[in-house]
Amino acid sequence: MKKIYLFFIFIFLTGCGYNLVSNTKNTAVSCPSILFGSDHQIYIGLSDEDISLDNIEYRGELNNAIFTKKCTLKDNIFSSELSILFILNPLVDEVKNIYMPFYLAILNQNKELQDMLYFSASGQFKKDLETKNIIETEVTKTLILQHESINENSIIVIGFVLDNKRKEFLN
Repeated sequence: MKKIYLFFIFIFLTGCGYNLVSNTKNTAVSCPSILFGSDHQIYIGLSDEDISLDNIEYRGELNNAIFTKKCTLKDNIFSSELSILFILNPLVDEVKNIYMPFYLAILNQNKELQDMLYFSASGQFKKDLETKNIIETEVTKTLILQHESINENSIIVIGFVLDNKRKEFLN
């Protein structure tokens, strides 16, 4: 019985200790630059497939993005946490759901595309307590980035994924 206890104590102590196999450590690096795609900063939510001024439910805008944790490299893998702020304005009285697809384009120092990552942000509009109307709402999306193509010389471009109809309407 004592051998079993000693065995579990040994496993517990070595499991929480220094790992001889993986002795690499995180190296702090400067965080890459963050830009917004100039033609992809606005998103419109629709109640119908056809776009007209009558069926636009809300307008979303990329407002800000910041690395909320330090940027590190471990085994040539970049790691950090990126927080993106969206400002949403309702254009009708009732909006059921907010859904906004967006991308992160990873460019190298020569502004060549290295990779494209796709995400979405969702939520619901806040209501004014007195009038019960939906009001301008902030939505924050936090991403944990771990990627081999990102380094301190990279440029990250954030933009909304827009279909051709939305592109034509907005531009």
